[in-house]
Amino acid sequence: MTSTFKRINAFLFAVISTSMLVASSAYAEISGMIDVRLVSADDTPTWPYEGLGKQRFDSEHDGIKLGQAVVDIKGNLTDTITGKLSFNGYDDRSGFADITEAYLQWKPLPFETYQIKVKLGAFYPAISLENNGVGWTNLWMLSTSAINTWVGEELRTIGSEFSWKLPGQLNNSPHDFELTYALFTANDPATSLIAWRGWSVGDRITGLTERLPLPYMPDVYGPNSIFNSQESYEKAFVEIDHHYGYQIGANYGYNNWISVRAFHYDNRGNPTGMHDGQWSWLTTFDHLSLKIDFENNFSLLAQAMRGNTRWGIPGYGVNASYDSWYLLGSQSIGAHRFSVRYDKFNMRDKDHMLGDDNSEDGHSIAATWLFTINNENQVGLEYLKILSTRSGREYLNGLEDEEAGEEPVTENTLQLFYRYKF
Repeated sequence: MTSTFKRINAFLFAVISTSMLVASSAYAEISGMIDVRLVSADDTPTWPYEGLGKQRFDSEHDGIKLGQAVVDIKGNLTDTITGKLSFNGYDDRSGFADITEAYLQWKPLPFETYQIKVKLGAFYPAISLENNGVGWTNLWMLSTSAINTWVGEELRTIGSEFSWKLPGQLNNSPHDFELTYALFTANDPATSLIAWRGWSVGDRITGLTERLPLPYMPDVYGPNSIFNSQESYEKAFVEIDHHYGYQIGANYGYNNWISVRAFHYDNRGNPTGMHDGQWSWLTTFDHLSLKIDFENNFSLLAQAMRGNTRWGIPGYGVNASYDSWYLLGSQSIGAHRFSVRYDKFNMRDKDHMLGDDNSEDGHSIAATWLFTINNENQVGLEYLKILSTRSGREYLNGLEDEEAGEEPVTENTLQLFYRYKF
């Protein structure tokens, strides 16, 4: 089995390398975005700096910031095979830039009534309604819902995906149907971050080789801790237990104005697997989304997710359920877009391990104004407020402060931003 996975990983590396070669061909199309911001944030230490804040920035790391720099490279290998390579960069990332997607896609001409599509490589699972821009950026708002923030942080399909679609336009019908199925590997540590940090609301996307910091809780993981086999960081995209994961989805669309999507994910992780300071988590979830585009340029987006994750054995390990949902309304008026989103999220600790309570409850609201100057230039303003309680705050910095885990924490961020697209 191990040799099989070595061959699979070698194959995926070949796919990624091939997509790079495709992208460097004379037929390559290059697009991207540079996002610069003026940020004002609260003083709650945030998670990229080993805190438990749920926003991306805090008062020690605000001011003028590079929101992100994104480059997408697409190329044609044949008339039906394309390759894609995506990079993004942050000023708070070691090494600055990393690859976020790299895949080949085969999409032959439609058959009489249906169409198929095959992807090979590393790409996002087909979950988000928000992230349809260059480099998987959000077209509606600056921040992204808790659900899709987590997708960008810890989930990637590294493997293959097959799609079968019954387009209405090929069948003289207002109805569209699509089924997708994927097999993937190298996503075993996913949910380490959401288990110990909890949900977050932001727009930071993890690179395929990046290490994510976990909150500074030295009594929970790291040397001389409860879980001393876990490092104080996560590498989300590694293979530990040599089990294939799978995901399956179904989409329905009506007359290009309403779409419904259902999705199931199971990484089939071995909950006792461990390698190089990273654990293999058994992670499953179900997801449902709805999007409606009304005739007056108003759109309504909604997503909901519920799942469970665990590692270890009874009496020693982590076992938690999690769920989240959001509702987003967006109105376009000429070059202006006004959007409001409400998020609700929580996590329930089911292992009752002393010294590691993963429970949390919270909600957030975000309001965004976008003004599109032209095809290349866009400016905007966003206000984000999050209110949450998290039991794990009593362990932060090695403290045992029970009140910190019970009292609600409010976080506010105001961001004025400029985007240049090319």
